[in-house]
Amino acid sequence: MTNPSAAIADPAGVAEAARHRHPVEWFLFGILVLVGVAGVLIVIFVGLFGHAAIAGLQADLIEDFRAQNPDDASLTDKEVLALLEGTEAQVLDIVADPLVSGAIIILGVLSLFILIVLAFGNYYGESRAGAVRITQGQFPEVYDLWVNIVASVGIKKVPELYVINGNGVLNAYAACVPGFRHFSSINSDILEACLRNDDWGSLKFILGHELGHMKLGHVSWWYVLFTLPTKIPPASLLIGNHLSRAQEYGCDKIGHATAQDDNYSGLMMLAAGKHLYSGVEIQEYIRESASERGFWMTLYNLQKDHPILAWRVSALHKNHNGGVFLYRK
Repeated sequence: MTNPSAAIADPAGVAEAARHRHPVEWFLFGILVLVGVAGVLIVIFVGLFGHAAIAGLQADLIEDFRAQNPDDASLTDKEVLALLEGTEAQVLDIVADPLVSGAIIILGVLSLFILIVLAFGNYYGESRAGAVRITQGQFPEVYDLWVNIVASVGIKKVPELYVINGNGVLNAYAACVPGFRHFSSINSDILEACLRNDDWGSLKFILGHELGHMKLGHVSWWYVLFTLPTKIPPASLLIGNHLSRAQEYGCDKIGHATAQDDNYSGLMMLAAGKHLYSGVEIQEYIRESASERGFWMTLYNLQKDHPILAWRVSALHKNHNGGVFLYRK
């Protein structure tokens, strides 16, 4: 077995991970920040000045009631509101209470934060409950490689790493529990293929890619706070999927700087599967597939949160950022 903890292929390229961030990512994330800040300002504005607007709406409803019921013109405003039982007037009366409106705003913010914690805490719980943590005493060669890449990327605290039964699905992911810890999981079929084939290059790429998500802040709570709403259609089609594809291109570059595998085996495993990927003739694949850019390919790409696999290979092979929206020649 070769030494998996040998020096990272391009330590300078990994250490300067931030330079691999796709330039479109900052543009799209900046839009989300502006929208988010605008939303907060609107909430604050409503909280500060909404009472006057609500009082005006109440006055209009009371005036309409009196115009339609001249015999009740002597009733006070409170008596009119009491007669308007079950109408929007009483709802407005409740919302007009500063304590109620303040509580609604606070509960809304807390609910969003709790949703984020639950979503990522669920990932963490799944890893702890149904997976095996990789440590110095459990798959030590893999752990040593993990620690080596963590140091190369410039992450100070070693995140937890788990192997989990993927039931044939080839996948790995990075995540965090807000304010708690970063962690990553790799599906068992990927790890099994890499260990069986003594393929440490593919494993370096995959682990480097996931650590790239951590290094570039993609799983940090503040980043997730702004991007979580874009996971839901139609926001995902408008901006969320495009931002995700930009993230993947950047992390591919970090993974490649870690492995420097010109056969792109870590990506080929996703294309040809864990049994056949090592037999793919990469130059033929690049010639035949990596320039696919027809209408249907482009349409499919725009709907997905990961770029077309062939486009990812092309971006690494040609050393460019990759086309987030259209194929980049």
